[in-house]
Amino acid sequence: MKKNMTMDDLHDLVQKDPIARVAYNENKLRREMSNVFKAAMMKREMSAPDLAYAVFVKPSQIKRLLHEEVGGSLELKTILRAADYLGLDVVLSVTDLLENQRKAAALERLEVGK
Repeated sequence: MKKNMTMDDLHDLVQKDPIARVAYNENKLRREMSNVFKAAMMKREMSAPDLAYAVFVKPSQIKRLLHEEVGGSLELKTILRAADYLGLDVVLSVTDLLENQRKAAALERLEVGK
């Protein structure tokens, strides 16, 4: 019988497996982005086809933007156009994962030494 994955199992998998980590982070980003765009559209009483027309993209591109799970690629320019039209800021941050891990480990060592 196959065991259901717990949150701890998922956390361990994401920490150990780079492919799982990328998939997890992509899904998380998609959900967060989708929710922000949907809220901004609701505030303006705007449908997906209306937004597509306003930013000169196909409705299918906006549909992918609003889809909460990975399903089709998104172009950065589509995200930026839609965000600009809706008055949203897009902030992209790329950080050094290894450096962040080193800093976290150093902080943990300091905490343990207290």
